[in-house]
Amino acid sequence: MIVLRSSFYFCLSFAILSIPFGDHTLFAHLYKKTAPLVNSLYETATSYGNKGLHAGKKYGEKLFSSSGPAIEDSVRESSAATTERRKSDPGPLDHYSDEERAMIKKLTRE
Repeated sequence: MIVLRSSFYFCLSFAILSIPFGDHTLFAHLYKKTAPLVNSLYETATSYGNKGLHAGKKYGEKLFSSSGPAIEDSVRESSAATTERRKSDPGPLDHYSDEERAMIKKLTRE
């Protein structure tokens, strides 16, 4: 219902604005009268929007610049795992009981 009503009002507005007055339509005459006002409103809104964006950007930069750590994080070589250590320590080995091995064989057969 709302789609039909909106379509009806759109068509009615279009028909009214298309009525010719002199050598131009009603829309063209209204545009000539309102264009300077609309342009000044647009420029004002744009300038206020840009000021707000710049203020928000400055606030965000200030907020995040003060929240970072004062020191850099680094990894010392003595505490890092090396490739030699990884090769010598293979990790957990296969330690299954006989019951667990039987269950694994049974599961893999099915």
